Amino acid sequence: MGSSDIHVGALSLRGDALQIFDEQGWTRGGKWHFILPPFRILVHEDPHPVSPLIEKILNEDIADDNDKRIAYIRVNPRTALRLFLEGKLTRKHIETAHTTDGLVIIFQEVEFQTLEGLKKFIIVVTQTKTAISTCDTHGQVI
Repeated sequence: MGSSDIHVGALSLRGDALQIFDEQGWTRGGKWHFILPPFRILVHEDPHPVSPLIEKILNEDIADDNDKRIAYIRVNPRTALRLFLEGKLTRKHIETAHTTDGLVIIFQEVEFQTLEGLKKFIIVVTQTKTAISTCDTHGQVI
């Protein structure tokens, strides 16, 4: 890998292509490009940001007075990849990411707009089927 490449556990950034676990994606020519497991199928699609959905979930937690319980936002690899492609996960987040046993990737201080203003959250990426969930300190979904 070149000097601009990053590899942390199940996360690697090579040029403008990010791979999280088995999912890989990059943006080029106004399209998002994904290589999907398990058959490594190449898919091209128009950008579809996922951060508005995360912000909606966060705002629902705030409205229900559960925001103080949020320890982190858990996402699956595909959702994390979309956050990168839309620019929400930056190179700085990737450079400072860490893993636990190669099964979890953790990004610190990812900003989202909420009813209470701009707030920073931890993003935890796991091999879950659920695209997005807010979790408390015990890993329980809020």
